[in-house]
Amino acid sequence: MARIFLIQIPRLDDKLTWGIKEAHRQFDEAGCDVRVIDYNHMVYDRYRQTDQWQNIEDYCVQKNDRIPKNDLIQLFAESMNDVRETDIVVFSVFTVESREFAQLLGEWLRKRFPQMLIGCGGQGVRRPGEYASQTEWGDWLLGTSLFDVMFIGHSDETIPEWVRNNFKPLGKIYKESKVFPKIGFLQEKFWDRKERYKDPLYKGTDFDIYKTDKIVPKLYFVQGCVKKCTFCDVHMIDNFVMQDPKDIVKEIDYYHNELGMDEISFADNTINSSNSQFIKLLQGMYDWMQKNNVDLKWSTAGFAVKPEHQLSDEMFKLITATNGMISVGFDHVSDTVLQHMRKLYKWADIESFIHRADENGVTIEAGLWITGYPTETEEDFKEYKKLTKLYKTAGNSILSNGVQPCSIPANSPLIDLVTIDWNQPDNWYNDVVDRDTRNKRADILIYDIQQAKTQGKIYFDMRNKKRSELRHRDPI
Repeated sequence: MARIFLIQIPRLDDKLTWGIKEAHRQFDEAGCDVRVIDYNHMVYDRYRQTDQWQNIEDYCVQKNDRIPKNDLIQLFAESMNDVRETDIVVFSVFTVESREFAQLLGEWLRKRFPQMLIGCGGQGVRRPGEYASQTEWGDWLLGTSLFDVMFIGHSDETIPEWVRNNFKPLGKIYKESKVFPKIGFLQEKFWDRKERYKDPLYKGTDFDIYKTDKIVPKLYFVQGCVKKCTFCDVHMIDNFVMQDPKDIVKEIDYYHNELGMDEISFADNTINSSNSQFIKLLQGMYDWMQKNNVDLKWSTAGFAVKPEHQLSDEMFKLITATNGMISVGFDHVSDTVLQHMRKLYKWADIESFIHRADENGVTIEAGLWITGYPTETEEDFKEYKKLTKLYKTAGNSILSNGVQPCSIPANSPLIDLVTIDWNQPDNWYNDVVDRDTRNKRADILIYDIQQAKTQGKIYFDMRNKKRSELRHRDPI
């Protein structure tokens, strides 16, 4: 039987992913001679403390020519010196940011072994929002014959079956599922129930009752998160799932027609995980509002900042046109801390986001910030002055701010950087910050933001009229 080589590629911490460990177990239990090559560790070990590291990180996010490409390929070649053309190589594409390395190394491997069976798997083979049968990147790779096979989800079923069938078929291998756990899409069989919100399926948790006693339904477009932020445990709790935007519009239509509701709350973890699908949702909501002459309002507590080039003006305009209010986890202003948090954006992207939101009349209901991250130095904290300066102008479009001293969830990689007693988890400390430092910095930032917003109030009042006009402007 052919040998199986599983390749762990960047962009990752210096650890093997759960996915590649699980694939190893599946191949091993199927009777294969399977081996893991931790190329990610090799890159991490050689370049982490060099000037090339940032270029390598950037290569994972946006392809560039600044990486030491020949050296990286040579490093991979050295790790593959025992591989033969009759072997099978499968790349573990952990996130969409890993795709560039899969292509780079796959191209070298294909040139050296034209007849080799090359595949890939992992959550990065699909962008957020794509179902198992929808992977544009995968279709392109298979079409160029760079890769022969692509595993998409449910490896506990697909790998054993593939081995039993003598490593066939080729192409996309998946078990498509449209089961969405923990989200409240209204099934058509319930459409005739006008007391839908009393249905025990919702267990009383899918509506917010405001002080006005107005019932606001909670909808779920996305659950889980594709990111792996060090201070967050959402990606550990929920598997990432996303609904079809058309189904969300159907649910909105039901709540309006049957229950008279014109305000909704998205309880998503990261509603804009997929830019294209989120824009489709907004466009569908806008078209529904125009067709039914309904002044719909919506809000979400789960909106993510992304690099400036990934967020279109169309998105900002549609948020305004659909009367959206978003709460945004900006998290920090220091590029160093943001990188440590595994963020793919920088302060310049945050600044651009706030300006573009302000210019397009988008209401940011809350901006969320963190102080006392385990690597946050005094100089990092002082960089918050950039934020208070911004708040004197465009920052006033942010109605409120949440400043949270950094906490550390169980299983977080931050555990290795601190001393923590799980009987008192908020008391964690290290040589950089302790509990008092975190709380004092939070108090200082809250005060500085409030002062900056007060100073910027005159500017904000001058913008109110323009914002009102923007809110009802046709985005098309």
